[in-house]
Amino acid sequence: MYQCCMLRGCVCLAGCSLSTLQRSQVTYNPNSPVAAELSNWWQAEGQSATLMPISETPSRSPGGGEAANNRNQLHLLEAATRQPIPEDGARPTYHNVLCVSMYINPDQTMYYLANPQTGKKVVEHDGQYQDSDGKIVDNATYRYVMQLKAADLSGPALISCFNEQAEMVLGTSADHLAELRSKDEAAYKAQLAGAQWCEWRMTVQTKGQEYKGERRMRHQAFALRPVHFAEDGHRLLEAIRSYAL
Repeated sequence: MYQCCMLRGCVCLAGCSLSTLQRSQVTYNPNSPVAAELSNWWQAEGQSATLMPISETPSRSPGGGEAANNRNQLHLLEAATRQPIPEDGARPTYHNVLCVSMYINPDQTMYYLANPQTGKKVVEHDGQYQDSDGKIVDNATYRYVMQLKAADLSGPALISCFNEQAEMVLGTSADHLAELRSKDEAAYKAQLAGAQWCEWRMTVQTKGQEYKGERRMRHQAFALRPVHFAEDGHRLLEAIRSYAL
């Protein structure tokens, strides 16, 4: 019996054809680790990647380095921040960067009260909380919406971080940070300061945005993880070998 899985968009973009027999099984949007990994790649960068037939893919260089079109290669923040502002409706672009968290402004709006089930902003209503859809819940939770100043050797950039990414940067939940801010200003600022000068491997999503009648670039931390120094050391060695000096 032959088995095959399909993820929305991935198969048709790659230009693949799919043939089946009577005993074949085709699973659409399967629930498996491999499918999740492929879907995450597609959302982060695959949908905007330039694809080519395998027969035309450059081979490894004599020095053993990977091909120059390796989709996991790192870019500079400059690539995300200095591109032309896209028009309305244009797809966002994604850049994998290695950067350092420089500064988190303690006076900014760090979080908002949200419906814990949907993540939507809520307002207090007779001892309960109501979101924009009119749904009322008994309890609300804080969720992050903060800006982080990050930099690499090409310069700094202001990057928006939402709940999951901000929790990784700050090492604590928005509920705990809100409690610190209300009870101990010094401890609150110390928590932010402790997140500075940490290295991250970050996928930055960049798109155009209308703000006060002007078009500007908006950068968001789409995904991030701490730097794995051994892994990135090997990546640098491969990049050096690719020059075949």
